[in-house]
Amino acid sequence: EIFEYYDNGHPAHEPHRYVMYETQYYPPPSDYDSHHREARSHYSLDDATALGEKGTSLMRDGKYQDAMKCYDKMLVIQLQILGDQHPIVAQTIDLMGCCFLRLGRHKDAAEALEKALDIYRILGQEGKNVDWALTKMHLGQAHELEAEQVPMMTNRIPEEVNRLTDRAFGEYQSALEVFNVLEREEIDIDVANIMHCMGNLHNLRGEYVAALRRFKLALSDKIQILGEEDASCAWTKNNIANALRGIGKADEAIKVYIDALNTVH
Repeated sequence: EIFEYYDNGHPAHEPHRYVMYETQYYPPPSDYDSHHREARSHYSLDDATALGEKGTSLMRDGKYQDAMKCYDKMLVIQLQILGDQHPIVAQTIDLMGCCFLRLGRHKDAAEALEKALDIYRILGQEGKNVDWALTKMHLGQAHELEAEQVPMMTNRIPEEVNRLTDRAFGEYQSALEVFNVLEREEIDIDVANIMHCMGNLHNLRGEYVAALRRFKLALSDKIQILGEEDASCAWTKNNIANALRGIGKADEAIKVYIDALNTVH
């Protein structure tokens, strides 16, 4: 698919390093110039925040394309007011990357997330805050998603899966190091999510015992934070069952699958 990049509201001849617009904005709409003049004149960061909240609500409802449109409009306003090297802009591009993940578009997700990380690097915030760590986690998920789409072999794990999961492990570990430096006193849902993601990588590599260790840590924390009826706990239970099936414990896996289904019904 074709993407166009813009620098402060004007089409660029070469791809710009930060701002990604979805295909529905290519070529730019006929009212593009007037739209951006209006953004400069009338819209505020409060308007951008409202668009972000609407986009997040649409994400929860599974309406990812509509959410992307909201994030895209939010980004236009933020660029006009804040410029393209601001942490809020990086956060919005991270949201767009998450949207691409939900749409199964790992390459577009990785591209957006790397742009967000580039902003943090330029601002000297690399490895220093939670937002950077979360973007690293999301980039790991993009590599994980790509690994999941590699055709599997019956007798061995493809080298491409090992390569991609190595990259994902690196991103997850970088994110964890930030959380360890922060030394939060209470259990943290982001750390639990990273543990879950690392478990996924072990499953992809056929390392089912290691996967179980990660998933059980993630599930214990998720239950304490979210409650056992939360859908996130069901996903972790489902992946525990996948690991159990991988080590040949089919009967136990079936029980956990049923538990996961009961959690979300």
